[in-house]
Amino acid sequence: MSEKDISRIMVGKHSVSITGMKEAISHFADLLRDRNDQEIGEALVGELEKNNYIPSPARDAYRKAFAREFRKALGQPCTDEEPEGLDIKVLGGGCGQCDRLVQLVMETLTDLDTPGSVEHVMDMKEIARYRVMGVPALIINGRQLWVGSVPSKGKLKSLIQDAISSKS
Repeated sequence: MSEKDISRIMVGKHSVSITGMKEAISHFADLLRDRNDQEIGEALVGELEKNNYIPSPARDAYRKAFAREFRKALGQPCTDEEPEGLDIKVLGGGCGQCDRLVQLVMETLTDLDTPGSVEHVMDMKEIARYRVMGVPALIINGRQLWVGSVPSKGKLKSLIQDAISSKS
């Protein structure tokens, strides 16, 4: 398994990182293609729990999420779950400004007592898909809200509060 095989998926209402997801799906693609979601999920939980922490009380949610990701990867019909809170992405290759923006976003979410997933997207191909004209860039719920610098804490708080209002 390569170090880069880390996938972000929704498990229940939470965004989590899973190591080895692509490799496991590739490994089981032919074997589980025609199985039901329960069987697919169990096989993937058994494989992925070797390198990922899967809490016992959340096992069913992980099984469903893994089956959904398997079906998506194979182009089969599935239903996505809506994330709880805000979906925030900071785009940037890992420079000091990008890291600072990630930290500031997490601090602001904590200050506002607001749930949300924060993902630092560093892959240049993935960043290019957003068609931003600079980094760091801030994407909240799919909308580009800031590009090229780190906003002040007050401005960031305002952007996040506006995103919360528009989500309601």
